[in-house]
Amino acid sequence: MAELLGHVVRAVRAGDGSLRAAYLDRRLVGLGYWLRYARPTHRPHADLEKIAVDGAAQGRGVGRALTAALIADARRSGIEVLTLDARGDNSSALHLYRSLGFTEYGRLPDFVAVGERRFDKVFYMLDLRRQRLTPRTPEGCRAS
Repeated sequence: MAELLGHVVRAVRAGDGSLRAAYLDRRLVGLGYWLRYARPTHRPHADLEKIAVDGAAQGRGVGRALTAALIADARRSGIEVLTLDARGDNSSALHLYRSLGFTEYGRLPDFVAVGERRFDKVFYMLDLRRQRLTPRTPEGCRAS
């Protein structure tokens, strides 16, 4: 765990990631992070690698707040496309991601094994370039 956290913190310090924690009543109840892709051709993009919320805090908007904060961090960091994957039976997470603008771009059927049970691995993306395409009026100019 310490090695993973160290890796994430180093990425955040280098501008290649974001780490967010959520607290309720001064108690840590959630954690999430994204990391920029390492391949040179993929550097404008990042993967939302983990959103975890304590079971006792689920249904209270913690996951939404964490995910929204991480999306905002990605925008500020110049990330163009934010990706993630989730287990196909995690309907709450899939609904959350769709409600925040993510779209499904792929699925690996029966990819995740939990004992004898199998679940799809579902891939989502949020294209942040679309939000940047709004033309801006140059400073000092007025549109009429």
